[in-house]
Amino acid sequence: MQDPGQSRHIVTKKGGDAFTDDPNDDLIRLIIPHTLQKQLIDDHTRIKEGKLYNLPKKPTAGDILERFLATKREEEQGNSCEDAILSEMVRGLKTYLDSGLGMILLYPEEFEQFDRFRAERPNVPPCELYGIEHLLRLVVKLPTLLENARMHPDSALHLHPRLLELLRFFERNARSFFLHS
Repeated sequence: MQDPGQSRHIVTKKGGDAFTDDPNDDLIRLIIPHTLQKQLIDDHTRIKEGKLYNLPKKPTAGDILERFLATKREEEQGNSCEDAILSEMVRGLKTYLDSGLGMILLYPEEFEQFDRFRAERPNVPPCELYGIEHLLRLVVKLPTLLENARMHPDSALHLHPRLLELLRFFERNARSFFLHS
């Protein structure tokens, strides 16, 4: 397993633009803002020092995604097409987090805590236990996950700008989402 903290600079997939027009290149390229890169580094350092996050984290990843969705709905004011796309994106991110957390998003130091919470709360999905740090780790890995899922180019085209909006949302709300020592 690759250390999640190693994906700090730019998350990319083929091509030099944010999204390429090549029909054979249906991958998303995300440039992680510097402030979020710093959060990833701080997260990595914290975990490697043995300082695990208290669970359930507040706000949870699920709370953050629902807040993002509510904010976008308010901005879009009844655009049902946009609402459907955003709702599907949020559902998908929750599903990826819930199903992939133990396999691809945790540092080795976090496995014991994950197993303990899974045993104590078997019906609570990880998106309701973990917070922004793990959600950001997921977004960093998302281009690779979507490549492996063989996402259709049209879907990637629709998803890309919304993922960039999500990263900006993380950045705008960093003070309330990230743990500060």
